[in-house]
Order: sequence, then structure tokens, then C-alpha cells
Amino acid sequence: MTGKTVPKERLAQAAYVIGKYGQTRDNAHAAAVDAVVYEYLAGGTYARGKQRLAYPVVSPTARTLAQGYIAEAKRLAGPYSRSARR
Repeated sequence: MTGKTVPKERLAQAAYVIGKYGQTRDNAHAAAVDAVVYEYLAGGTYARGKQRLAYPVVSPTARTLAQGYIAEAKRLAGPYSRSARR
């Protein structure tokens, strides 16, 4: 979307969120996944994702979930560490 290459770290974080939360039928979870992944792949900050989550039809729960997904992906996405494989 921006014409720039997505950094590997952001790609890993997007993949983590999609892999863990992408298969949901819950609207709040789906909106959170959509906003977070959009931000990771569009290469922007979370500003556009927050804008998407601010639509009147989106539950406030989705905003809380999205923030949690971002924090979790920052901690857990990417290659496994040696200690994680045990």
C-alpha cells in the first residue's frame, strides 16, 4: 500500500496475530485482527488501525483486544528462541 517493503519483524507480528486470532466468528475479535494486521502490512503506525476501530459499529472491546494483540505479538512473534523449543 505504501510501496515500501514490510520489515520482517512486522510480517512476523502480522502472521502471529492472524495465526492465533484470525479464525474467529466474533465481530470484536475480527475487527481487532483486521485493524492490527492492516497496520502491520501497511507499514504505518497504529493510527489508521485506531481510526478503523473508532467506527460507530465497532465494539469498544475491539480496541482493547487490538492493543493486547499488538503487545502480545511484540513479545512472542518471530523465530523461536532456544529456550522456547524445550
